Amino acid sequence: EAEDHRRYFTEPDALELALVGEDVVLIKASYFEQLAARSGILPRRQELPPEAIWDATVLIKGLQRSGDQPAPIMIAISHCWLSKRHPDPEGFQLQSLAPLLK
Repeated sequence: EAEDHRRYFTEPDALELALVGEDVVLIKASYFEQLAARSGILPRRQELPPEAIWDATVLIKGLQRSGDQPAPIMIAISHCWLSKRHPDPEGFQLQSLAPLLK
């Protein structure tokens, strides 16, 4: 049973199922870096520009690729909201995390 749970978090097809409905999106590190460089704040998921989000098909192909090219690296970030209206109203979390993505 533990193997089934591990597969859910490690296999490309399981990730693809999570991304197909677009309720879950993966944000590109380059977007975090650009936003932090201009002292922005991360918008709500619904307000993210399309260029900030990984295309699920491209990402899955990258994960399934073999050969000389490295697979994409993914990390999950979770933090408490700093206000009731916005999780990071002044960009503190973004400024703290963006340098770690390089």
